[in-house]
Amino acid sequence: MNQGDLACYVDLVDLDGQKYSSVYAIFEICEQPETFLNKTVRLSYQQESFNDCQSAEPCGQTRLETAITEMTLIAQSNRTRRIQFDRGATSSIVKDSVVRGPSDIYLVGALASQTMKISLSSLENNAVFDLVTPKGTIIKQEVTSVNLVLPLNGDYKIIVGGTRGNATYQLYVEINNTETTQTLRTKNFKITINSNCREGEVTCDNVSYEQ
Repeated sequence: MNQGDLACYVDLVDLDGQKYSSVYAIFEICEQPETFLNKTVRLSYQQESFNDCQSAEPCGQTRLETAITEMTLIAQSNRTRRIQFDRGATSSIVKDSVVRGPSDIYLVGALASQTMKISLSSLENNAVFDLVTPKGTIIKQEVTSVNLVLPLNGDYKIIVGGTRGNATYQLYVEINNTETTQTLRTKNFKITINSNCREGEVTCDNVSYEQ
């Protein structure tokens, strides 16, 4: 927000990350930066008459401009969605944006011993995520990438948030199986059991054995 001599000027960023610079607004808007700055708002516009002089001194000349006449704060809440993998795929990409304060929460079903790779990029390097286990334990906090072997079966939460202003981001999630084998030995036999579970399956009874 910039309180100029002839008008109030406001820089805006929409939820798609599009920027709008020096938008006209009535002077009362610029008098409330602590209320509106870096917040999600609803705007009202109308034609307003502004002084058309080279200085703040009145010169009897005016011009009409479409200006913001009212700002209303919009209450924001967290969004929760499940990341879907295409059949046979091991990775998925989500593109979205989040305002500072509320978070985007993504659920990802996975198995213990699978590997999960996550990377988060944002246009202004202003987005981070937390990774939470199915039991609610935070294992990574305010990071932009991770690559680890998962400790539990169930739904993991990837919580994406902005560090300043609106954050337009791309989230990449990849899940792969590690080699999961069990071997049964007796006096006369050796049997190896292999897991054939697909990536993203939380429960699976698809196994094979070699004698």
